[in-house]
Amino acid sequence: MNLVNILGTIATGTSLILIFWGFPDQIWKNYKRKSFEGMSSVLIITALITYLFWGSYAWARGDTFLKIAQTTGFFFCLILVIQIYLYKPPTKKKQQLQTQLEMLQKRNNEVGENEWRNTQILFIRKELEI
Repeated sequence: MNLVNILGTIATGTSLILIFWGFPDQIWKNYKRKSFEGMSSVLIITALITYLFWGSYAWARGDTFLKIAQTTGFFFCLILVIQIYLYKPPTKKKQQLQTQLEMLQKRNNEVGENEWRNTQILFIRKELEI
């Protein structure tokens, strides 16, 4: 085994630690919280692009060490990018509408339903696409 193979093995091994330990842990935490809070979307999107180009280079060159690490990293980053989209925080308008909806529903439960509140609830639900 020559120096290039030794370094390739070490590089692949350390990359796989990040890929199979770090990324899945973060994906799981995001999933449990249903939030991407505290994560930098720019970092993850940049990592996705980096893995894409390194993976493409590995496949074009036929380098097994790079193929394993970079292709796997790309797919985990892709999952994180999907989570960015799925768990994006609601807009200010959506938050306001959700608050209004909760208040109207609470009022209906406290004093009974009326036509005006029910109309407002239907309107807000349509706006929120519930």
